[in-house]
Amino acid sequence: MTIHLHKLDAAAVRRVSISQIAEAPNVKARNVTRIEAGTSLFHQGDAGTNAIFLIKGTMCSYRITKDGDRLINGFMLSGEIFRHSYDGVRVNSVDAISDCIFQRLTPTDLDALGAAGTHSKQLDRLPYEGWKMTSDLLNRLHMSGDQRVAHFILDFAQRSNAASDNSPFNLQMSRAEIASYLGLTTETVVRSLKRLAVEGMFTAITPHDYRIRDLKRLRELADI
Repeated sequence: MTIHLHKLDAAAVRRVSISQIAEAPNVKARNVTRIEAGTSLFHQGDAGTNAIFLIKGTMCSYRITKDGDRLINGFMLSGEIFRHSYDGVRVNSVDAISDCIFQRLTPTDLDALGAAGTHSKQLDRLPYEGWKMTSDLLNRLHMSGDQRVAHFILDFAQRSNAASDNSPFNLQMSRAEIASYLGLTTETVVRSLKRLAVEGMFTAITPHDYRIRDLKRLRELADI
């Protein structure tokens, strides 16, 4: 079975199993790499221009503050493309939250994807990664804790193609990582998740698996 990963959109990539990827004859030639949870992909200040196609898993981007704190500013999911570089320098550090499989994409690879018409929306967003992170941060400053959590849940449900009632989705990150991203304490995130679940907006199946129950109310709370 030949899997042409570069021809798949984000939703299709999620349906490809890790075993299929490992057995695909064209994968090794396309420089696919596997890393374990907790491994750093690159660090803030490293040289680098290649984009990353995250085939399987979840990663987070972050910056180290002057006080040495780790401030998470983004999460990347299966099927997504990111770069986090400006003028040849990585502007964020990126770590694997779960075991991940990814592919490095050179500028030539990106041109080929653009010409083929695959991942067009993600490729269009690459030059605006930094602007999007800043915009999201400013928007969160005007939200309550519950609103931030609701917005976070909706964002990840949409990116997982699960933004509808009774649709399941998975959050690999810890409560502390969610809190860092949202600018909240871990205790506030835990309380908000419990409160929204009790109010019937979603169900927590496991600590990492969720199912949306009332998309309309969740959207109203998140003001989307």
